[in-house]
Amino acid sequence: MFNIKPNILIISDTHGKTPLHPSSLSLLPTDDDAFLAADLTRAVTGYRHPLPPADVVVHCGDLTRRSTLREYQDTFSMLRSLRAPLKLVITGNHDHTLDSTYDFDSPQEYEVDEDVQAVWKVIRDVRQDGVQYLSEGTHDFTLANGAALRVYASQNNPRRMPIARSKDDPGNSPKARKRLVELSRQRRFLIDLTEEHTRIERDKKTLFVNAAILDVGYRPSQLPWIIDADLPGAAANVTA
Repeated sequence: MFNIKPNILIISDTHGKTPLHPSSLSLLPTDDDAFLAADLTRAVTGYRHPLPPADVVVHCGDLTRRSTLREYQDTFSMLRSLRAPLKLVITGNHDHTLDSTYDFDSPQEYEVDEDVQAVWKVIRDVRQDGVQYLSEGTHDFTLANGAALRVYASQNNPRRMPIARSKDDPGNSPKARKRLVELSRQRRFLIDLTEEHTRIERDKKTLFVNAAILDVGYRPSQLPWIIDADLPGAAANVTA
């Protein structure tokens, strides 16, 4: 039975950008021509400080743009400050420092790289503030309100997972969209990491969410999502 309703704040594709502070808004030009010529990465946006409180925050990947240590530091500093007891983080294709197979000849080379180790230290340090980096696979959590949350972190979308993070892009293919819906046999959120699409689609018990904050021009033009979820109590958690 789904009878506990935590709210989940979902963001994605922040690429090292942090929410715009209100004090920065006064620095934007008011003249129309000057505004159009201004740095659009600082334009008025719903991605601004402070982000709303939630029971859970999910960052669906692309934490960085170039996978630099500074970008990880900025992103994880932002995440640890959010008003939620649990913050879940999933990697994206821009975050290649977290992928041992991306630019290294061997696992041993990856393990001794100074920048790599510095990034993993950042990830370890933020755990004390409720920020958890999710490796690929199934992760179960009991929320403060007693709800049982199961998350599957992968580029695929398996069955029987209340929340799945997917990097798959159905594009404009009706067949691909239909297949995504067919895969969703149980109540689930499918979090889409594609900047080009800005839509929600519902089919019975499936909710598709595009959570990208930055658009294809790396401008923070899209809003975070807050979803009121129906989840079972921890004692009634579903099994895989």
